[in-house]
Amino acid sequence: LHPVQGVVARFDRPIEAWHGPMQSALCAEFSEIEDGYGVTIEAAPIHPGLAATSVTWDGASAHAAEIATHRNQAVLIALTRDRGEGRVSLDERADVSYTLDPYDAEHLAVGVDAATRIAQAAGAVDVRTFVRSDGRAPLYSAHQMGTARMAAHAADGVADAEGRVFGVDGVLVADASAFPSASGVNPMLTIMALAHRTVRAELRRRGAAAGFASRAPSRS
Repeated sequence: LHPVQGVVARFDRPIEAWHGPMQSALCAEFSEIEDGYGVTIEAAPIHPGLAATSVTWDGASAHAAEIATHRNQAVLIALTRDRGEGRVSLDERADVSYTLDPYDAEHLAVGVDAATRIAQAAGAVDVRTFVRSDGRAPLYSAHQMGTARMAAHAADGVADAEGRVFGVDGVLVADASAFPSASGVNPMLTIMALAHRTVRAELRRRGAAAGFASRAPSRS
């Protein structure tokens, strides 16, 4: 995953963070804290409906009052490339379990601190974390990766380097689940490139089996 925490920054002017390009700015100052692992600070698109589910619940009136100030708020998220892992069960329940690794938690703390200082430097009149009134801190997640990871051998993964599932003919994995580990950045372009690469390899194999060379274009 990319575990996510963040801060809500309130300004004395309208921000209307639901307008414009999504996540148009980021800070990569702390993305390489150690061995390629760290935290990235991103400006998040905070639509009213999404905000309503994230606001600390202290009653209907308090919730309504908080949402009433939403126009002047901006959210900065701290997105971590995790070193920890979760599990998905193989029974009919398909239970998902995930516990934040202490190593990743330290990076999240660095990110929240950095996001706070960025918001203050931008002129925020109030900066708050997502910690709830009972002391709990919700953990958000984005970009689930590696549930059918690529590997050189079946003992280490689900699919080979061209996305072919070991031991099952005709089944390909070409999305973020094929990643060997968390990417550390938004994986959209990587997923597109991986899908393109996997399909091209499959077309070549089918072309060779049919006795002619694949003419797949060099670019998608």
